[in-house]
Amino acid sequence: MNQILLYVLFILVGVAASAYFSATEISIISANRLKLRQQAKQGSAAASLALSLLHDQEHVLATTLIGLNLANLATAAFVTSLIEGWLGVGWRASLLSTGVATLVLLVMGEILPKVYASRHATTFVTRNARPIQATEQLFLPATAVIRLFLGLLLRGLRKAPQQPLVTREDLKHLVREVKGDTGHGRKEKKMLGSLLGFTETTAREVMVPMTEVIAIEKGSGISLARALAKRHGFTRLAVYERRIDKVTGVVNIKDILFDKDPDEQVAHYMRPALLVPETKRIDRLLVELQRSEQTMAIVVSEFGSCVGIVTLEDIVEEIVGEMAEEHEIGVRKIREIASGTYVVDALTDIDDLNDELGLELPKGRFDTLAGLLLKHYGRIPAEGERCRISEVEMEIVDAHQFGIGSVKLVLPNGSVERD
Repeated sequence: MNQILLYVLFILVGVAASAYFSATEISIISANRLKLRQQAKQGSAAASLALSLLHDQEHVLATTLIGLNLANLATAAFVTSLIEGWLGVGWRASLLSTGVATLVLLVMGEILPKVYASRHATTFVTRNARPIQATEQLFLPATAVIRLFLGLLLRGLRKAPQQPLVTREDLKHLVREVKGDTGHGRKEKKMLGSLLGFTETTAREVMVPMTEVIAIEKGSGISLARALAKRHGFTRLAVYERRIDKVTGVVNIKDILFDKDPDEQVAHYMRPALLVPETKRIDRLLVELQRSEQTMAIVVSEFGSCVGIVTLEDIVEEIVGEMAEEHEIGVRKIREIASGTYVVDALTDIDDLNDELGLELPKGRFDTLAGLLLKHYGRIPAEGERCRISEVEMEIVDAHQFGIGSVKLVLPNGSVERD
């Protein structure tokens, strides 16, 4: 009985050692260097030690692999001895011991510790920096021999390309950690975040929906096109055929500005439209607009209908923020009417609203405040209806049969400092 308890104890120690080395391996690879540098600057000795270990990553990984293999071999040996003492030497004992050892080491020694360490890599490597260093010193002779052998083996191979010192995820984490207390600080933080997410943003996220697009039927006269352009301040108009979601081209107001025949049809001056799917990334769309020498693209859904337009200005605004045109001066989507009380255009993007007012309104299969409210009510709400979402009091100020116009928001913590 004492021998069995001893074997069980050795097996538990072996599994624990295997789990430790597995967690160390994944945390060394996944730890956030920028966060560690920040902690080191704040005086954390553990973070400084962790950084020094990461600088010699190959040595640490060699140590963990040696320790992991030794722990696995020892565990397998003790499991085999325990089962053979129970069943006797034979193929049944060998088969059972192999299955038990593999299952225990795979689940308890590999999968669980690696999942945990991948989620808490920086914390794990900081808390275990000293034990890792001690283990590294313990296995120093063995790792030195292995590294020498690997150096000779890989000498003839081409040098692998150097990994970037800072990854995109590191930069995103740094931007999140920056405290932008001033107006300029918040604007710069938002711009950096937009720039880093530029290649992940799709046309659907920046487009102007067709419900807001000023378009003209292709059979209309150019006098109507001139009037629309003058009224709304646009230099280009989308041209549709029969239905507004069937855009067939674009007319440049410069082409019809000085035409002598006001009854001439817009179709005669229409240029082909650049059609793009709503899932197209805006970095690629920007290149396509430049190559085609166009400033506007028509966004098409998977069902073949036009759902919006994207202009060069929309793409640039995704990085630098809203740029007011001459006809837009004095018009804001978010207007403060009292301390902590705002009237907001219902088509304001949820992300922009959260950033501007410091809110945490939820995101879903919608992009705007109107989409959030339509999901909440399950219908188009009437003027004066009120609700509370994420601790924010909301009142419908303006609504019509097709949607919501504007909404009054009352913030739980009062007014916020805005740019």
